[in-house]
Amino acid sequence: MAGTFIFLFQQAIWYPINNRLAEFLSIIRGESLLVDYGSYITSAKWERKRQEFFQCCLFEGFCAGCGIIPEIYNIHHLTYERLGEEYLEDLIALCQI
Repeated sequence: MAGTFIFLFQQAIWYPINNRLAEFLSIIRGESLLVDYGSYITSAKWERKRQEFFQCCLFEGFCAGCGIIPEIYNIHHLTYERLGEEYLEDLIALCQI
């Protein structure tokens, strides 16, 4: 039940907000946003990047926000500057709390 809620929340609210935020920031910086956030975050390319992050030495197994070891991690962007071509250093693992 909670997983379904989280999925619906991400699809209906979180991804559109992040997409608009990325667009807004790119406009402020005078950049063109080449990647649609919502499309990218559900793509196979993003899933490969997530897996690469989990296998990398940057991922230490705990939430970077609260320090617990959760069952499920969300990978977040620290910057949208290189969205679609982000470095592993651009990502952070956080729990769902």
